Parts: sequence; structure tokens; C-alpha cells
Amino acid sequence: MVDSATGVPKAKTSHSLNPVPCYIYDPSGVSKARLAAGAAVTEKGPGFGISSLAATCIKLLGYEPPSDYTPSIVDVG
Repeated sequence: MVDSATGVPKAKTSHSLNPVPCYIYDPSGVSKARLAAGAAVTEKGPGFGISSLAATCIKLLGYEPPSDYTPSIVDVG
């Protein structure tokens, strides 16, 4: 982004609501991870946000995330 008054480049630091892809790769095919209910992006917006990634990583490692974390994007069965 360039400042139109000065012509100097400046960083865009604002947040957006654009969906960000998240890929889970399991070459062994052993994982039974599935998208959690409510995780899909709908016309109302995203079901979960970036804050759900911490709980998702913990779940994928085989542990239960703390109760004060936002819900995981995946269910592991």
C-alpha cells in the first residue's frame, strides 16, 4: 500500500474478515479428524476464527484443550 499524499509505502495493519484456509495433512490416513459442526463459512460469516487454531492443534496432538479456549475447528474420533 502506498500513501497517496507522500508516495511512501506503508504497511497495511488492519484486520479483515476474509477466510483463511487451514489444511490438515495426514499421509498415513489414520486420523479420523473431521470438520467440527459450525466450522464452515456460511453467508453469515465464518463459523470459527483464528483463535480456534490453538485448540485445534492441541486436539490434533491427542489432548483435550483447556475449557477456556475457543472450540476446535476439528473433531477427532
